[in-house]
Amino acid sequence: MCPNVTSSSLSLTSFHSAKYPLATISKLISVHGNDQAIGSDIGCSLSATLAACSIAQTARAANMQLVVNAFHGHAHNRMCQLQYHPLYLPGTGLEDFETCERVFSSSNATAALIRHASHYHYVQYLELHFSQWDADKYAELSMLLLFAWPDS
Repeated sequence: MCPNVTSSSLSLTSFHSAKYPLATISKLISVHGNDQAIGSDIGCSLSATLAACSIAQTARAANMQLVVNAFHGHAHNRMCQLQYHPLYLPGTGLEDFETCERVFSSSNATAALIRHASHYHYVQYLELHFSQWDADKYAELSMLLLFAWPDS
């Protein structure tokens, strides 16, 4: 997918470790089209890798924007924050790009319960967990709409 690059900042190993994010970016462009922002813990370094790959022109044409997740952005240096932190990027609104972190964090509670379960019960419990998670999020959204915006 990516050419061999002899640059000191981009090594072949960085391309191998980035193959899944690059494949995801390619799929997102093909499915959802232009003008997307993708949050990643490694958004700044992934931008350099993306710029050197075979899908670079496609990503530029699609106006793909890589962003560092809000929480992780504070651990980066100031210049990185100015370029990749969602607070400073137009079009990102109030999004913090940490949704996946919250979902995975919520699913950690299931680990002790399903560690030794059969595959059937493992899948069954994960399905139950995420169904309940969805129901809870919709209930929270309903309450927000009811009380925060009573005229909507």
